Amino acid sequence: EDRATPTDYSRLINVPRTERGGYAAIRAGIALRANVVLAFGPQVVLAPSERAKLALKASPYDRSLRTLDVDGEAEGFQRTSLLEVVREFLADPCEQLRLRPTPEQLTQREPPPAAALLPAAPEHPVAWHQGRSSPRATRIHLFAGSECAGDIREATLLEEAINAGCLRALVTNRVAPALSCSCTIVQGSDHAVAAAMRNSGALQEVLCHHCK
Repeated sequence: EDRATPTDYSRLINVPRTERGGYAAIRAGIALRANVVLAFGPQVVLAPSERAKLALKASPYDRSLRTLDVDGEAEGFQRTSLLEVVREFLADPCEQLRLRPTPEQLTQREPPPAAALLPAAPEHPVAWHQGRSSPRATRIHLFAGSECAGDIREATLLEEAINAGCLRALVTNRVAPALSCSCTIVQGSDHAVAAAMRNSGALQEVLCHHCK
C-alpha cells in the first residue's frame, strides 16, 4: 500500500454528510501528518463482519460493503478499520522518531482549545476531553451526538485505541505520541451532528478556531 508523502499541510478540516467522510478525513490526516482533523460522527469500522464482532449497530451501507468484500479480495485491497490504521501507525518507530520532541516538550501539556472550542452556554452544551501528545502530533477531534449511541461507541473505540497505542509508543520507544484524540459530545444531537452544530452556531466557532 502506497503511503502519502509528508508535506507542510497544517490543517485538514472535514465536515462530511456521511460517516464515511469522517473515516476518509482521519485516514488522510494521519497519512499527511495534518495538525488537526475534525470528524463528525465518523464510521470507525467498515467491514460488516468486524462491526458485528464489536457489537456495533448495523450500517445502511452494510450490503454495499459486503459486495466490496468480494471485490476487494479479487483486486487485492482491504477496507481497513481506523482501529487498525492507528495501531499500525503508532507501532512504527520510524513514524514516532520523525516527531521526536525535546525533553522540555515532553513535559508540556497542550494548551486547551479557545473557550474549550465550544462555549459552555446552554445553547452549546458540550463535554470536552483534552489529551497529551507531542507538539507536532496530529490532533483528531471527534464530534458525536448524544442521541446516537452508535457514534459515541465508535468514537470511544477509536479514542481508546489511540490512547493505548500512544502509551505503548511512550513506554517502548520513549517518544511522545504522534497522535492525540478527543471527543466532543453534542447534547441533543443525533447522527447529523454537523448540521446540529451549524444550526446552533457552534460549527462556525470550531471552524474559525482551526482556520486561523
